[in-house]
This record gives sequence, C-alpha cells and structure tokens, in this order.
Amino acid sequence: MTKYVEIDRLRPNNWFLDRKKLDRIRDIWLRGEQKSANILVVTIETDLSLIDGHCRAYVAWENGARGITSNVVKLSQISGIQELYIVFHRQGPIVGVKNVWDLGRRIYDVADVTDPDIAVLLRGIRRAMGRWRRSGILWDF
Repeated sequence: MTKYVEIDRLRPNNWFLDRKKLDRIRDIWLRGEQKSANILVVTIETDLSLIDGHCRAYVAWENGARGITSNVVKLSQISGIQELYIVFHRQGPIVGVKNVWDLGRRIYDVADVTDPDIAVLLRGIRRAMGRWRRSGILWDF
C-alpha cells in the first residue's frame, strides 16, 4: 500500500549511508526528480522500519520534508532473512540509529573506511543489496 509517511516515524534498518549514492540522490533532489521512487517500509513491532530508500529518506529530511511517499508492506512480503530485519531494527537504537537523521553521522565511502570491521560490513551490505535488487526485492535509481 502506498502511503505518505512522516520521516520522524521511520527507524532505519541500515546503519550506514554510502557517500557516493547519497551524493547521487542529492543531485536528483536538486533537479526536482525526487518523487521518482517510493521508499520501502515495514512494521516491526510497533515501529515503521525503513527497509529500502535510506538515502532518499535522509535527503528528503535534509531538505526539510516532513514526510515521504512509501510502499508500506508486511514483513512477510519481503524475501530474504526476515529475522535479520528484526535484529537490525532492535539493535539500531543500541548503536545510535533510531531515526533517519542519525544516519548523518554514519556517511561513509567504502574505499575510505579504515576500520576493517566496518569495511567488511559495508561490503557485505552492498553485495546483499545488489542481489536483492537483481531479484526485484529492492529498487534503486
């Protein structure tokens, strides 16, 4: 179901933003093309969990938008390891990611990351996202 969701109600399920992708989404926003793709949201427990569209949601918030058009689906409709989404959702506040604006402190360029643990995590997330996009689970610009 397509809904307009308030950005401050979203809890990110990804704890990092890729600087190159973020810059690309910022350019799209500046050209006025920001409405080209909805973000993907599920309900986990009582919260709205942002599954796909972290950069789009962050750029919208950064530009003063209060809400964003979202595809809100049931977690059971998302392919993949659903338990992983739940774990990331619950752990987010513990690692300092409870809201979209918290991602502003977690913008990285994978090539510049020197912490090996973060670099491995980011590479793994990028590989998984690529597989999910190719299978049609997630969308991208």
